[in-house]
Amino acid sequence: MLKKILILIVFLMLPWAAQATEAPSDVMRLNLKDALAMAQKRHARIIMADERVQQALARWGEASSDLLPQLKGAASETRQTRDLRGQGIASATGDPRIGPFNALDARVKLTQSIFDPAAVSRLNAASQGKQLSMAERRKIDEDVLALAAAFYINARRANEGLIVSRAFLKRDLKEWQTVRVQFQQGTASSLDVQRARGHYAQSLFQWRQAHTREAQTRLGLCAALGLSFDQKIGYLYDDGIGEDYGLTDVHVKEAVGKHPDFNVAQKALDVRKAERGLERSERLPQISALADYGSSGEDMGASSATYTVGIQATIPIWEGGSREHRIKE
Repeated sequence: MLKKILILIVFLMLPWAAQATEAPSDVMRLNLKDALAMAQKRHARIIMADERVQQALARWGEASSDLLPQLKGAASETRQTRDLRGQGIASATGDPRIGPFNALDARVKLTQSIFDPAAVSRLNAASQGKQLSMAERRKIDEDVLALAAAFYINARRANEGLIVSRAFLKRDLKEWQTVRVQFQQGTASSLDVQRARGHYAQSLFQWRQAHTREAQTRLGLCAALGLSFDQKIGYLYDDGIGEDYGLTDVHVKEAVGKHPDFNVAQKALDVRKAERGLERSERLPQISALADYGSSGEDMGASSATYTVGIQATIPIWEGGSREHRIKE
């Protein structure tokens, strides 16, 4: 008697279990194209790659500023004393100390690089770094899209498997109920009841497996798309992606040359070459022109316009071998 009551409870509860995974009203409808577009906007790796590209652009702008004119302004007004002996001058009065006196100096200074191979090399290295960051951005973009596509396809397949397993579960449950009624009417044997119950038990086990698989793949897709983990998803089969993916007889060498990994490695090599060229260029002389103009005197009412115009050249002679080691590195 107790066994019959338990079987009756199972009959009453199992239809609810079979409908437990029915989609709620707040389902997000997604096709493959929408999932990929969402991954491009929300994935953390792509966001960080975009920031690295912006950093590379800023470094390129910083390096290019070395080749542009540099304009500075400075003004000072002091009251001071001086000892002429510190300047190698003998005092005619016997007292070497002069002052106190006021000193005003206000001027604008312009500097322009004329020949600076190191600045050009730094600009080239920054440009190569920018290209590397953009190549890494494209690689991460493709990696994320491939990962999101795999998550989406796996989740959609798992959802399809859950739908099929639910249909089998309902079918076997109905068959078991029918065979029980036939057994009570005397038109079916106890072996038929046991066989139908075995089919139902197997379908129930497969439905539970499919339910677990669907939940796991949906959680992975939500993580890839930056969605809430309790978000329900309805999978569309109009993927919105064309079937023409290009020529099928693309040469292997050309395909490898366009591969993101190969492109990133090539850009990284170009950056290292540019850095080596930068270290070598530091051996060459640097020539720059400078000019300043301003007032100099006791104060604004007692000052004269003064200026400086000149050319400056610097050349490294010996730095302890540090540059040679950096070039080897």
